[in-house]
Amino acid sequence: MRFDISGHYLLLQAFDRTGRKVFGGEWHGDEAFARDTEDPSGVSGERRNIQDLIKTLAASAEPHNAILASDADEEEHQAASDALHQINRELGQLKERLATLPHVTGSWLADHEAFKRRTDIESKLFEAFRSGDLDLQVGPNEIVQWRTWSRQPDFKVLFSMSCVIVPRSHAGQRRRGPAFIQLAAFEKWLCRFAGAATGTEELTPEAQLEIWLREKIKGPKEFSKPVYRAHALEEIPELSARAFDRVWDNVVPKNWKRRGRHGS
Repeated sequence: MRFDISGHYLLLQAFDRTGRKVFGGEWHGDEAFARDTEDPSGVSGERRNIQDLIKTLAASAEPHNAILASDADEEEHQAASDALHQINRELGQLKERLATLPHVTGSWLADHEAFKRRTDIESKLFEAFRSGDLDLQVGPNEIVQWRTWSRQPDFKVLFSMSCVIVPRSHAGQRRRGPAFIQLAAFEKWLCRFAGAATGTEELTPEAQLEIWLREKIKGPKEFSKPVYRAHALEEIPELSARAFDRVWDNVVPKNWKRRGRHGS
């Protein structure tokens, strides 16, 4: 069967559609390129704790400062002075530590949230490849053998580039190639996620037809090709007869291409 790119998504397209389905309005569209950033929550929490301690220590110094400003005897003055010395020493240490901590900026928070969304969608797709719910295809005709390839350290899936780097132990003439996911299988898999609608109205007429035909061929052939064509043209108004014939040839099994209802 010849490779028809209209029946496939590039890996980056599938990644983006999954993100939009899972995250809805939170998805920005550039998550595939989000850089790995440290979780800012730890730094933010430490800064907050130090700032609270500084306020507490500053408040504890006030009674001692009041004693030094009063007519208290020498012994009380000395005790207050010693206490203030300890407080100021601790305050100095806290302020030094605070100065070494990076400020948690809005861009840092946004970058980290984008990276978390990226890794979430990547993990969902990796699990689909691992379980066999989806096939990852390299070039026009090679399916990634996930169980064996994924155990090789030089195997890589580059979502942002829609590219697979084939492990040396399995590579032929080329070690990398464009990565695709079969469109109809992907749309069926995507339905498991609640979220924003990603219906077939977003697809080309040919893509809608492929999904329609793949559902039909799960059962027996009930009509002749012209009848299926008529039904398809009625259900997908923008579809042309020529496009139907092209998708039919690429999708249906050989026994459906024979004349008659049951391919006989």
